[in-house]
Amino acid sequence: MLNIKLFVFALIVGCSLVYSKCPSNFFDCGNDRCIGHFWRCDGEDDCGNWADEQSCGSPTAKTRHEIIEKHCAVNHTHCNDTYGTCIPNKWLCDGMEDCSNGNDEKNCTKDRAQCSGFLCNTFECIPSRWRCDGIPDCEDASDETNCPSKPKHDICDKEHGFYKCLTGECIPIYKLCDKRKDCPQGDDEGTECRSSGCHTKNCSQLCFVESDGPQCYCREGFSLGSDNTTCFDIDECDDGLKGLCSQKCVNIYGGYKCKCSEGYKLINNRSCIAAEEEPLLLFSNSEGIRGFWLRSKQFFPVFHSSKQTIGIDYLAKKDRVYWVELDETPGIYSSTLMGDYFKPIVTKNFKAPEDLAIDWVGENIYITDGDLHEIIVCNIDGDMCASGLFGVLDKPRAIVVDPSNGTVYWTEWGEHPGIYMAGMDGSNKHHLINNNLIWPNGIALDSATNRLYWSDAKVGRIEYMDLKTNQRVIVLSDKVFHPFSLDVFEDWVYWSDWMTYSLDKSHKLTGHNQSILIRERDEQIMGVHIYHPLIQKQSYNPCYVHKCSHMCVLAPNRRHTCVCPDNLVLSKDKKTCENIPEEVYEIKEKVLNISHDMLTIKGVVDELPDELDIIKKEHKMLMNRTTDEQSAIVVNQSSDDKKGWLTFGIAVGIVTLIVVLVYIVIKRDDYSEIRNVLYSRGDQIRTAISFNNPVFNKAFGRHVDDDEQLIDDDINSQPEDNKY
Repeated sequence: MLNIKLFVFALIVGCSLVYSKCPSNFFDCGNDRCIGHFWRCDGEDDCGNWADEQSCGSPTAKTRHEIIEKHCAVNHTHCNDTYGTCIPNKWLCDGMEDCSNGNDEKNCTKDRAQCSGFLCNTFECIPSRWRCDGIPDCEDASDETNCPSKPKHDICDKEHGFYKCLTGECIPIYKLCDKRKDCPQGDDEGTECRSSGCHTKNCSQLCFVESDGPQCYCREGFSLGSDNTTCFDIDECDDGLKGLCSQKCVNIYGGYKCKCSEGYKLINNRSCIAAEEEPLLLFSNSEGIRGFWLRSKQFFPVFHSSKQTIGIDYLAKKDRVYWVELDETPGIYSSTLMGDYFKPIVTKNFKAPEDLAIDWVGENIYITDGDLHEIIVCNIDGDMCASGLFGVLDKPRAIVVDPSNGTVYWTEWGEHPGIYMAGMDGSNKHHLINNNLIWPNGIALDSATNRLYWSDAKVGRIEYMDLKTNQRVIVLSDKVFHPFSLDVFEDWVYWSDWMTYSLDKSHKLTGHNQSILIRERDEQIMGVHIYHPLIQKQSYNPCYVHKCSHMCVLAPNRRHTCVCPDNLVLSKDKKTCENIPEEVYEIKEKVLNISHDMLTIKGVVDELPDELDIIKKEHKMLMNRTTDEQSAIVVNQSSDDKKGWLTFGIAVGIVTLIVVLVYIVIKRDDYSEIRNVLYSRGDQIRTAISFNNPVFNKAFGRHVDDDEQLIDDDINSQPEDNKY
């Protein structure tokens, strides 16, 4: 009988050891993470605990010699382990073992950890303001131990809703006389809770007898009125910045309750999570695109590329991933989620594409190009593209669309950094935010709460704006170093950080519970994108009803606009595209080129003497003509108007020629100096956004001098002449 029991026990144990929640084509890391089998024994810690590199055989003598002689990059440290691992200095003594031998977490001291906030016992570094705030942020909860018993209240009196205990502690006044002793000596439940004397006050709720007589007070969820007797309900939901609820807050008498949008379910009476299907995280680096299922933690490759992948998006109805690649022929490329059926989408007429956003309703692609100063719109197959819808921009970087409202948002890095918005047809373009921004980088829309999130790489900050109230809130400013791309879903904001070579997440309202999802030793993580069916919900598509001959883009208020590829113009019926007469096409190109050049010419014209005021006025009139107006003029020209267009084009050419010639004659000596200033400023802007930025160069493996080091801690310490 005993032998049978032992056999059954051994069978159960054996089955439990063999069981794995990972699919058959994945490797079980043993830490709730599953990775693709081809990442096994590749010398990289893809599991996060080096389990995928165990039992891989010993390296040859030659390989061991190469490992010993291996030199690490700037701001990296050699682990001296079997794999010759080099890790960023930011990973030293941070509470996570990144070296296979654990050397990065040995002999750690407070000085070595380089923590400017509160250092946990596990050597995690958290912001000082999270210390003793009632929310454990350290893995061992050491930030909530040995906290002072007295809460941090500058004023503790009944006028401010508090009661001061005899021993000095401060408790909310509604805890008085609730039959639970909250003060150490129990004076909150003392003889003062007797009812004698309270009958003269006529308190609407509760009464407390103090030394100077009976006083009214209110239960939790109420506040005492100006008559000092009547209690009024507090609308806890009135201030949406408190972050009481993940999505919707509903005030009730004496309290509040949280609700979720359709498709989400409420947990913990606060958080909303997707009721069905698992959210997918996609991210890119210079090696390609990878996917990570956020519930099952399955980590898999999407597409391998030796080129530089940046922006990334996914269209579920076609099961295709779209991304931006930077190389000799920059463009937009695509494959299925499993990496099959790769194809180029658009590979012509780009200079420096940086990001893209898929309109899943109208099935168009919105692409930013900082060097072209444009947002280009292409259909989903890439065979038709229209530029100029948004006019001449400064340096557009990240972009996100909201098809349900027909709007688009983007960031700009140039001389006037900001967050912009417009209709998806380019209409009503305007600043949304233009202050306290330096390098606005990634941008994301939380459609469930109508909040717009963005990151600022210069100051290391993540913020959001409530699009209903226009209130602006800082989510994180302590543990963010150089955020590049970000996205938001459910309770979490996800972002890539170039300084820490990681993909992190934290609570989208409070910044708490920050954790590292993925670390890449040698590759900066670039684009970050979250997909879930609740994000790409289908809405009314006016383009299905109103047919255009070529391209149809969404517009605000459930409208649409027919647009034409760059080699065609819209006819008078506003639906059909037709060929551009050759002479009109040439004039249009000149006008658009002049519009681009106005960014530089404006500085020259402003310097002209007062005697040439007529030229200034002509220039101002030309600047006031938006690109949309110029395009409309070209589009609506009939054969009778071609002479007028020709006259206008010649006039523009003459005015521009006069500006340049007169300026050279009058201020020949100053021309070189002003030109140098203009070009110097242009170099700064280009450095900020694209390829001259040292961080950008290192991310893409471009040549950088050894003494051109990444700024490790204090980003704001850069000299002014190298601010970009």
